[in-house]
Amino acid sequence: MELKESIAIHVNGDLRHVTVGISIADMLAELGLDARKVAVERNFEIVPRSSFAAARGPTPGVMLRAIQS
Repeated sequence: MELKESIAIHVNGDLRHVTVGISIADMLAELGLDARKVAVERNFEIVPRSSFAAARGPTPGVMLRAIQS
């Protein structure tokens, strides 16, 4: 069984853990968020929804902000 490294993040004030280095799309799925209803900012730049599958998500030193509508 492969162990995956996780990283702690805050979601609406709650501490959650997600897999390090996964895509933004996979991170949103792990968190149970609908990607169609979320805007994501990575290091102060908006990530287009069309890039969620290719854009790297949580890694140490990267600031992500997701806002759900």
